[in-house]
Amino acid sequence: MRREYVGVSEGDSVRGVAKLMHQEGVDGAIVLRGPNPVGVFTASDVATVVAEGMDPETATVGEAMRQPAISVDAEDDLREAAKAMADRDVRRLAVVSNGGLVGTVREHDVLTAPGMLTPVGSSESADPPTRGPPPGAEPSPEDTTYTTQGICEICGALSRALDPHNGQLVCEECRAM
Repeated sequence: MRREYVGVSEGDSVRGVAKLMHQEGVDGAIVLRGPNPVGVFTASDVATVVAEGMDPETATVGEAMRQPAISVDAEDDLREAAKAMADRDVRRLAVVSNGGLVGTVREHDVLTAPGMLTPVGSSESADPPTRGPPPGAEPSPEDTTYTTQGICEICGALSRALDPHNGQLVCEECRAM
């Protein structure tokens, strides 16, 4: 968990928050109502505001944010956080304790945490291999099975729904591009 995060309010202007995110070197902020996370505002939301012709100076974060903020308890296991991200197809979670925000967990944090990635074929692995034969077996031309969960080969997002596209396994968002 990262204890440092950028927190903003629903009434903040999109332009002001975009400027803050740029200054802080982050691609997203947690939208708070008091101590409670109510949404996530990302660089993608800024782009949507501009693409839809809204004025970033007058548009508010509350109008543009993704709702609701997906949260996990500070006592939850990191694997539970990874599952929540995959189930909800999000890249960051709010971490709460006693009803208030105490930090965030990003997709990158989960992927780089020691012990989170288990080798394919390991007895700890809950998912089948993403493709290919069982460990030690010779590949066969028919062996092209895929799971639907994994890392998008274009954007690197953890996704529950990957599909082959132009020779890569990609998430729904990248397929739409």
